[in-house]
Amino acid sequence: MAELRVTGEITGGPPPLTRRDRSRFLEQLDNLIQAIRRAHAK
Repeated sequence: MAELRVTGEITGGPPPLTRRDRSRFLEQLDNLIQAIRRAHAK
């Protein structure tokens, strides 16, 4: 991979997360945690 980067074949990467992306991620994470808690509370 380093060789490909040096030759310019692989450059850049994904765009940074926006505030909306971060908010959606945290909401889904919270939903997952709550679902696990509910499943283990039974």
